[in-house]
Amino acid sequence: MLQQLGIDWTFFIQFGLFIFAVTFLTLYVFGPYAKAVEGREQQTKGSQDQAVEFEKQTVELHSEYEHKARDVHGKIQEVYKHMRSEANSEYEKTIKSARTESEAYVEQARSQVKASVASARETLKKETPQIVMALTQKLLGK
Repeated sequence: MLQQLGIDWTFFIQFGLFIFAVTFLTLYVFGPYAKAVEGREQQTKGSQDQAVEFEKQTVELHSEYEHKARDVHGKIQEVYKHMRSEANSEYEKTIKSARTESEAYVEQARSQVKASVASARETLKKETPQIVMALTQKLLGK
């Protein structure tokens, strides 16, 4: 029956070579190639998962940075307001002290001027009769 189909002993040799080639190629070519493809897919998926994780971390870090920046900005504003109020109170003290000091100087100068004017009036009152006499004599020609 095999001879009627045209199958002779070379068929078995070819079939054996085919089985050997398929086995050899499966073990040494297709197997490592499949493992390499699978490894690349895992690396790609791992890289994609890692990229997604990095993106999540980036978003978290960004929100954390914004929160900390707001906190720092708030603290800076508090310090600024505190320092400004201290500076304003120091300014008010200095101005008040300067006004008090200048009022004291003005009052002292006024009292000195009043004393000088009073002294000059007394001197003029004492000398007025003599001046009037001297003028009268000059006018009369004596």
